[in-house]
Amino acid sequence: MRAEVLGALVNSVFLLALCFAIVVEAIERLTTGEMAVTDPDTLLYVGIVGLVFNLVALALFHRAGHGHSHSGAGKSRSLRVVNGSSDRLGGEKVDEGKSVAKIGTNPN
Repeated sequence: MRAEVLGALVNSVFLLALCFAIVVEAIERLTTGEMAVTDPDTLLYVGIVGLVFNLVALALFHRAGHGHSHSGAGKSRSLRVVNGSSDRLGGEKVDEGKSVAKIGTNPN
């Protein structure tokens, strides 16, 4: 369990640093006016490969199950709505009685 938490922490710090670097680069390009792409073919190929990998990962991980319940205990209203919506978008059959009935109730 501790290794899992540590791995999640390292992953989130890395992603935050990467997002920060991308935002800084975008602001720098907007302020200097340098918006030209030097190699559009490579950019297109890398984008397509990234999209394919993400779609394969989505299919593999979603098929394995997403490991959480829809009981709503301790969840906020917005989290329950988003959780139910994402499952419907993913093609899973969701028990509508559990998802919708918990929206108006206070878990406390």
